[in-house]
Amino acid sequence: MNSPSDPVLPPAPARLPDSRWAISVLVTGALGVLMFFGRGPRVSGFVNEGAKNRWPANAAIVLSLQMGSHGVGTLQDGSPNFDVVAQQAASLWNGYLGSNVRFVTVTGPSSPGADADGLYSVYFADTFFGQSFGDALAITGLSSNGTALGEVDTAFNNAYDWDSYRGPLQRTPGAATLYDARRVAIHEFGHMLGLDHPDQATPAQSVAAIMNSRVSNVDIMQADDINGIMSIYGAPTPTPSQIPTQTPVAFNAGDQLLTGAIGHVYSSPGDRVGAGAEAMLDPANGYATVHYRRSPESGTGRTVHQFIFDRNGGILSGQWIFAISTPAGQSQLTNGTFTATSTGHGALSSYDLVVSRQGIVSSLATAQIIIQGATYTGANLVSLAADLRLTQSATAAPLFLAAQLRFSTPTVPLPGARIVNLSTRVNVGVDAAQAIAGFVFRDATGVGKQALIRLLGPSIGLAGVPGTLSDPLVRLNNASSTLIAMNDDWANPGFLPSPQSPIFSLGLEPAGRTESILLNRFGSGAYTAVASGYDNGGGPDTGVALIEMYDLEIGSDASPINVSTRGQVGTGSNVMIAGFVIQGPGTKKVIVRAIGPSLTARGVAGALQDPTVTIVNVSGTQIGTNDNWQTDPNSALVVGRGLAPANPAESAIYLVLNPGVYTAIVSGVGNTTGVALVEVYDAD
Repeated sequence: MNSPSDPVLPPAPARLPDSRWAISVLVTGALGVLMFFGRGPRVSGFVNEGAKNRWPANAAIVLSLQMGSHGVGTLQDGSPNFDVVAQQAASLWNGYLGSNVRFVTVTGPSSPGADADGLYSVYFADTFFGQSFGDALAITGLSSNGTALGEVDTAFNNAYDWDSYRGPLQRTPGAATLYDARRVAIHEFGHMLGLDHPDQATPAQSVAAIMNSRVSNVDIMQADDINGIMSIYGAPTPTPSQIPTQTPVAFNAGDQLLTGAIGHVYSSPGDRVGAGAEAMLDPANGYATVHYRRSPESGTGRTVHQFIFDRNGGILSGQWIFAISTPAGQSQLTNGTFTATSTGHGALSSYDLVVSRQGIVSSLATAQIIIQGATYTGANLVSLAADLRLTQSATAAPLFLAAQLRFSTPTVPLPGARIVNLSTRVNVGVDAAQAIAGFVFRDATGVGKQALIRLLGPSIGLAGVPGTLSDPLVRLNNASSTLIAMNDDWANPGFLPSPQSPIFSLGLEPAGRTESILLNRFGSGAYTAVASGYDNGGGPDTGVALIEMYDLEIGSDASPINVSTRGQVGTGSNVMIAGFVIQGPGTKKVIVRAIGPSLTARGVAGALQDPTVTIVNVSGTQIGTNDNWQTDPNSALVVGRGLAPANPAESAIYLVLNPGVYTAIVSGVGNTTGVALVEVYDAD
């Protein structure tokens, strides 16, 4: 694609600075800027901490869990580490929260961050950002800009022995108290939500509560705690149970064993059957037992053709069933393209399609069934290539499940792999040195492709990347450079996705509250995501950031065919690093380019004059490199696809890749620096 253009950008919205403030005092008030949990026995009614310590409706409190195993191993309650314990504590509070306020937990790095780093960190430490714990078990600090909560952090005191268990407090072999991290996390997260110590209220209240200032044998929220949180946020909206009934299909003696049959399935995250899964159904993944069953459909005269894939021969460990119904009087599958609709269920003259997995059965709005190579010998199926797409709603963002089945049809292979994710680590500057990611989508359906743009800064700093962008801001533009969306601070209520969003179901929520996301439905055409730093006064923030694009509807007819990023290439750890993911069956032909000198003619100042590109796989093994594209052995294939760079000093490499994760590293020959463009093209 052409170099991403520099759009005219509106100013970012103004914000107030954050500052630490006092919430509660432990006995003496010596640590007034903090709130913490004391060790001694006390008794305790709920107390709210005040209007400024509450979250607005629809807020997500994104906890970056950095506790790890803490050298303990498997805990008494079976939890593998303390991050899982903290996640349980957050989930318990979520069950009592109204106003669509909720905790969201992400696993952070193993070491805690710094104060005011944009993350809501939960971790073990010797001090609370240099402040002594005293005799406190844990400390939670909050900040506010005067109108809303800002950063919150919780530190657990390394000086004590920790585990996770239920019931009365326990002792270590040395007679010291062994503290339960779950009840302490519940208490601290209650502070985050706006509850204070009932036993330290004026007048003091004497009730059973997890929120009392002293740890006790109470190991979970009590009625007083629950009443207190509902007084702040209201009662939660009930959600029905989604636990499915397991009703697997057992094999019959009359089933035909389809030796060598394989399948491939993928679905949108909201789909209740696939739930965003992509799976190869073949012997390498445990699906060596595939049965074909034909049976009459009761009351319609139609025939049901079931293809039953059992994982490792176990009917409750991943069983997929694809059931195609043929019209009345048609007992065999025939070649052609057929349509099924929700109104056609049971109709004598129409096809039907039902997909199930482990007893969870699909609903259907429309479905397309493409049959090729269907042949029979008597009652036995000899060969079949079936492509299925089942849409489970008729909304603008349809839920779908797509699948391919292949049995003895070598001339009809499974469809090829796809580019589903791009992520580039790049130095974000100002003006021409802003990072710009470009995406080109192809969509013949008009439905579009749902994709996620993320811009990360603070969270990659915790992974050891120095000099990160502390407050990322992302703007999305169309091919005409018209601004169509913008985000700063993804967890703010005005931007926060719904709990049903695939951002949460796929675990893509950023760890830092100042990081940015954009969820958008992309039609055919080119788009640019401009990454910059928020101007908190004194000029825009600069630093290293990670800009990413995720395909959230793998298997939909729309697809990204080109992804690219333009940014500053430095030396050492500041070279440009682009990662991309190939997913699906088969292989994918790609062309990766590193463009520099020709950017000058497009009005880009400070272009890198001699870029080189190196491709490595997930194991770090180099699988290709190029400096000066005409020297690549496959340069004729690059020319043949119309992707020859304009300048001979630019780089291009043609590769045929298996599904997996790959990294393209762009640097300057001789440690030169400048602005470059890295591009990944679908070359199939």
